[in-house]
Amino acid sequence: MIDYLRLVFFNTFIGNSAGFAIIRNEVGLFTAIKLVMKMQIKLLVANPFKRINAKRPHLSWNERSSQKQIAPAFCLYEVLIEEGYSEQDAIAFVEKVVIGVAAKFLAFTIPVISLNDISGSNQRYRLSIFTKLTSRFPNAAGKLDFDGKAEYRFTVNKCLFAYYCNALGYENLANIFCKADKKYFDEHQPQVEFSRNTTLASDQKPCDFAFTIIEERRIEANMITKG
Repeated sequence: MIDYLRLVFFNTFIGNSAGFAIIRNEVGLFTAIKLVMKMQIKLLVANPFKRINAKRPHLSWNERSSQKQIAPAFCLYEVLIEEGYSEQDAIAFVEKVVIGVAAKFLAFTIPVISLNDISGSNQRYRLSIFTKLTSRFPNAAGKLDFDGKAEYRFTVNKCLFAYYCNALGYENLANIFCKADKKYFDEHQPQVEFSRNTTLASDQKPCDFAFTIIEERRIEANMITKG
């Protein structure tokens, strides 16, 4: 329930306005209004998930929230194509909107990890922090591991975003939903370095998220140097 309310609050008071602002900056106010109105009509009468949801009327929280997050991007893409955009330009446009809104969503929903949170804490407590962090990705299911030092790995074996892109024929959009993660960690998590070499969307291989505690890696390096 808390996660649901958090998502509703974000969409209502932050996400929708942030997305509109990005579109307005790209095409101007009046064109932005037209595009958003056409998007809303598509969401209501031609929602891309109607077909697959008809076969599964009872969706999980993760499925519902993932669909709610990704459907506007699909509809914006369709509207842009109808407006005469090339596929390449439409993808680039959608990417700007998705990355901008997704980065704000992650900043809103994931607490910033401070050095005080992890300094001197035991492994179990640290694991609980990163477990909470990874649980805020409703589209992803995987396994969290700790190397015993400074690095945590979250191996994602199932991504609803990648799945829905393929199931609904939007394979050309799948990669853009991966790009906001690095932007978020670079800008909002100064104590954590984020990396990922493969993704389900681009490589058809598990997403190998790696979260490194920067200060602890520095301490480890100093110890090795002194040793």
